[in-house]
Amino acid sequence: ATTDLVVPVVARTPGLNGTVWSTSLEIHNPGDQSAEIALFFNRSGLDNTTPAASAQAVVEARSTAVFDDLLVEAFELADDVGSLDIASSVPVFAHARIANYGGAAGSYGQSAPAVPAAWALGNDDIPGADPDADVATLFECRENADSRCNLGIASTANTPITVQVTAWSGPDAVGTPLTLELDRGGRA
Repeated sequence: ATTDLVVPVVARTPGLNGTVWSTSLEIHNPGDQSAEIALFFNRSGLDNTTPAASAQAVVEARSTAVFDDLLVEAFELADDVGSLDIASSVPVFAHARIANYGGAAGSYGQSAPAVPAAWALGNDDIPGADPDADVATLFECRENADSRCNLGIASTANTPITVQVTAWSGPDAVGTPLTLELDRGGRA
């Protein structure tokens, strides 16, 4: 549990055939004091020095707050994509699920766990973080007829950043590396 968390991707946006992608969020307070929670929505593709939207919540001791449709319930946003910062007065856990609803096949989606902001790579604004720690590895990411891998990247930096994503199969790079330019607080 920690007091500063990031969910790299949250969304509420139309899908195919009348379906809707939406994000649910659970915040669990394992402690014996109430948690005062501040939620900050950072809109995709923008400089989010000032978040696009914010909301407040309280999670009682040893309780879980649930937002079934986060962007509508917390921010009154019906169609948007971005990332979420969570600031809490006491350590909490959080977990999001982005899923597609309304189709004949039922819902399907993916988990997007909230991670501590201190885990950010190369963030010299976080005491104790290595500003040169600029490599992360995502393994067991595969794409075939049965599955697809999605990658969400959120910037916690106070300046624009460049991220390069390279796929590997054993010792060999696969395809062309993807280069992403993110504004302050941006996401891809």
